[in-house]
Amino acid sequence: LDEEVEFVLDLNGHITPIEVKAGQVAKAKSIYLFREQYQNKINTILSGQTLNIDHRTNVYKLPLYLAEKLSTIVTD
Repeated sequence: LDEEVEFVLDLNGHITPIEVKAGQVAKAKSIYLFREQYQNKINTILSGQTLNIDHRTNVYKLPLYLAEKLSTIVTD
C-alpha cells in the first residue's frame, strides 16, 4: 500500500485519513487510494482551497484555517 496520508484520526467514531496539501490541491491521490482500500466513511484533505464536500465520495476538502473545526464540520 503506497498511500501517504499525514494523519489518521478517530473523528466522531470514524477512522479518518487526513491529507495536507500546500496551496491549491492539484491531486490528492493518496486520500482516494486510502478510501478505496479501507472504505472510509470520512476522508479529509486540508489545503488552500475553499470548502468543498463531496457526499458521493465522502471526501471533505477544507481550507487549512478550518482544521481546528474539523470535528464540527465533519458529521455522520
